[in-house]
Amino acid sequence: MGFKAIYLKEHYAEDVSRIDSRFIIIYDQVEENFFYYGTRSLSPTDKYEDYAGYYHYSRLDHFTTFLTRALGNLDNKITFEMHDVVIDKTEYDDLSFTNMLKRLTTHTEIFAYDALSVNRSELFGWLNALIQHRKDIIQQY
Repeated sequence: MGFKAIYLKEHYAEDVSRIDSRFIIIYDQVEENFFYYGTRSLSPTDKYEDYAGYYHYSRLDHFTTFLTRALGNLDNKITFEMHDVVIDKTEYDDLSFTNMLKRLTTHTEIFAYDALSVNRSELFGWLNALIQHRKDIIQQY
């Protein structure tokens, strides 16, 4: 099944070349769920902790709040990418951040914005546009 995937990277404030948190988010229109695959730096080491989960679309506001907090309250710069990716629904439980990242590198990047200052409203808009499977709405933000 084909999905639009959003890939978010949170940069460290003191060094934008370093990445703190990363998220890959897809939206399943049949199940009406956002599936997220994330990783967070375990400072001061270069190790990362992976985690995954999902939110129903009716909880979009809660999901936006979760991402806002997980991305350092959006105080740091965020890189945004949108990709096309193919995933079989039977693979959902076996997916991880690393597995999803490999899939993104083998699919086409639609567009990207590097190191943006993002507010909660923009993040909400990106997620809402993912529900509608429309990149034109995302590009407005």
